Amino acid sequence: MINQFAVMLLAVAAPFYAQENEAEKLIRLMEKEIAHAKGLKVSAETTYYLGGEVVKNKGAVQFGTQNKARLVFEGPDLVGRPSHLLIVSDGKQMHIQSRPEEKPTLEPTPKNLSKCLGEVLVRGGLAMASNIVENQMLETFDLDKELAMSGFKMGAKEKIGNVEAQIIEYKMKFRSGPADFTLWIDPKTHLPLKRQLLNDKGFKMIETYSEFVITPNLDPSIFELPKASEKKKPKKGD
Repeated sequence: MINQFAVMLLAVAAPFYAQENEAEKLIRLMEKEIAHAKGLKVSAETTYYLGGEVVKNKGAVQFGTQNKARLVFEGPDLVGRPSHLLIVSDGKQMHIQSRPEEKPTLEPTPKNLSKCLGEVLVRGGLAMASNIVENQMLETFDLDKELAMSGFKMGAKEKIGNVEAQIIEYKMKFRSGPADFTLWIDPKTHLPLKRQLLNDKGFKMIETYSEFVITPNLDPSIFELPKASEKKKPKKGD
């Protein structure tokens, strides 16, 4: 009787485990595609919803191998201040300018820049990748600790433009608390079309990709450092 009951439980649970496994497989396939890419171009509009306020930003990133990257993110921040983030890495040094009125700085390029950009784009999206690079968190960033994914689930299919997208749901736990993600994936390219984040505090973010393309052909001139860069002054005690 006990064995029969166990078999019945497995029969009921099997479709759910299979669904979770298929959803995770699609995410891991996307990670693999991006990890082996010689170049990646991503453009997106990000919309934030918090406390009745709606804030829209636009961003774009292009990066290739050897830690060369160009990232632009512009629009008001969550408190309404104008923002124009520009990050350019030539593989050795990285130009960072967070706001138009601020002087840019020049930092050593993190050795894991290309790898981390690709991984964070898969798991959290362009806005999250921009924040991590801008705040220079890459050297100590532990992807599987900071952006651990769980609760993979296949959702319905939904039309995004002309593409019949596959919806995947998953969860991530941040230091500030848990968040639920919904990701719309192009079943042919295995790349994202749209992403939604919703946390337990009512904050919602929707990121819609106008471009998410793997390409070997990136213009080398986009990785040339702007002439206005200046080296960051060392802190006292450094």
